[in-house]
Amino acid sequence: MEVVKKLFFLFTLLLLSNDSLSNEKKIYAWQDKNGILVFSDTPRVGAKEVKLLSKNLVMPSTDSHSFHEPQQPTNIKYRVLITSPEHKKTIRENTGTIYVTSRIEPIFDKSFKAQLFLDDKPQGTPGNTAIFVLNNIDRGEHTLQVKVFRGKQVVALSDIHIFYLHKKSIK
Repeated sequence: MEVVKKLFFLFTLLLLSNDSLSNEKKIYAWQDKNGILVFSDTPRVGAKEVKLLSKNLVMPSTDSHSFHEPQQPTNIKYRVLITSPEHKKTIRENTGTIYVTSRIEPIFDKSFKAQLFLDDKPQGTPGNTAIFVLNNIDRGEHTLQVKVFRGKQVVALSDIHIFYLHKKSIK
């Protein structure tokens, strides 16, 4: 009887191990409508099962040394645009507060400093932002220009932007 129990146990163990092999994931491949080869563990109509030669799939390591090397500056043509206020538009603002936004293309590099010029006069010192606030501006026509610096070198200069400030008259 003891031998029968051991045989039954071994037989059950063999069935369970064989069942676990049958539950092994399968990989299927097919081409999508754009002709791209797609691999998945879910079968689809027209998919073919991929036979793997090894159960141990290991991807080769990649040399990541190039990710840590500093990039050399390239001759990128930078451009700065004043996006607000709109060119040749009238702003009605009694306090004389004007919000100026600009955009640097293709990207505002972390080494850049931007400075706003109002009527050809610098406003504050160059900073790390392309958004500016002007306070107590007099009524009338004004010009805006943004300069982008890397150190002391100007890397981008916006076109001159005109706006008109309208304040309510005090009677």
